[in-house]
Amino acid sequence: MNRLLLLLSFALFPLSAQPPLRGFPQDEWKSHRELEERARAIPQPERIRTYMERMASRPHAAGSPASKAVADYTAAQLRDWGYDVRVEKFEALLPYPTSRTLEMTSPVRYKAAIKEPAVSEDKDTGDPNQLPTFNAYSANGDITAPLVYVNYGVPEDYELLAKQGIDVRGKIVSRATAGAGAASSRSSRRITERWAA
Repeated sequence: MNRLLLLLSFALFPLSAQPPLRGFPQDEWKSHRELEERARAIPQPERIRTYMERMASRPHAAGSPASKAVADYTAAQLRDWGYDVRVEKFEALLPYPTSRTLEMTSPVRYKAAIKEPAVSEDKDTGDPNQLPTFNAYSANGDITAPLVYVNYGVPEDYELLAKQGIDVRGKIVSRATAGAGAASSRSSRRITERWAA
């Protein structure tokens, strides 16, 4: 019995030496692994770094001249490698801010800079050509109303405010957008609509 078990384990060893490849028959595992190894050997990290630095060296928001330059550079690289390349243009509605103002009118007057300070370790944070911060796809308008901070904007936060006599109806609510308790944008909007109705 022991000899049979030992023989059986030796017979199975070559099969278990290579972990299975899902989606491939067992007789193709070896050839597919060899193909994967050849594919892994093709990319050259130093060339990839060059391509990425060239494409990401300056802001290139969709529809901008810098975006076209990135598309042209990519197309030229692909043509050099022997690919048949066609660059297509599409008309799209893309929001870009023309002016942005955020200001507190009381109890003291304060006008926010609406600009993140540059980080010394990251030269791109000080790039004057970067897109300014803005709320994409929001309507134009001037909103003036009291501001209420609603923590993470989950139901418990609104309940706590209500217990303290703070009503959010007709007010601008501001909430934290990250953290373990943060509501998603979609659920936060539904929650806010419920409490503001």
